[in-house]
Amino acid sequence: MTTARAAACSHQLNMRVYLMEAESGHIYEEAELSDITGMNICMNESFSPDGRMLDISIENNTSELKKGKLLIINEPIDCEKDHVALLPPLHSHSVHFLEGFVYLVDGKMDNGFTRQSTFSWMKERSLPELFTHPAAYQPIVKGEAASVLCFDYSCQGFTRIEGAIWSLMGEEIDDLLKISEGLKIGLAFKIKK
Repeated sequence: MTTARAAACSHQLNMRVYLMEAESGHIYEEAELSDITGMNICMNESFSPDGRMLDISIENNTSELKKGKLLIINEPIDCEKDHVALLPPLHSHSVHFLEGFVYLVDGKMDNGFTRQSTFSWMKERSLPELFTHPAAYQPIVKGEAASVLCFDYSCQGFTRIEGAIWSLMGEEIDDLLKISEGLKIGLAFKIKK
């Protein structure tokens, strides 16, 4: 790993995961996900020199349909004034520019998830607002901002839905897009339909 890449790794994007149950409207932080009655939510995070991947599994252990929203907030670990987040129109991914590197955030979910939106978030908005009133589309935000991936989920009784979110780091956006598409194709064969 080059010195520049090693330095950039210390400024990778942080992924924060939240879940809101549709029935109660209660919002759970990542540390509270094991407390949801009748559901088993597992997340496994893996790292490489060029990024990180978060595998997500939601298992419904009841006979009732479980619905809600899954929110993944992506932001720099250390806020930098030169940070720029870009949300390309008509695409599901977000791009962050930080300290001369490009970070691409994308994912692949099975048919129990529906991508609701990808949007940017300025820190003054509260978490409940993000779930109930997603922000209007802002293609570019700078400074203390984050990109947000929001999914609706619907999990039938006694079933499991799965997916993955990843953040890739590199120097060329086209290279990251190719890697991301390869991950989507690979995951399509692993995710049970």
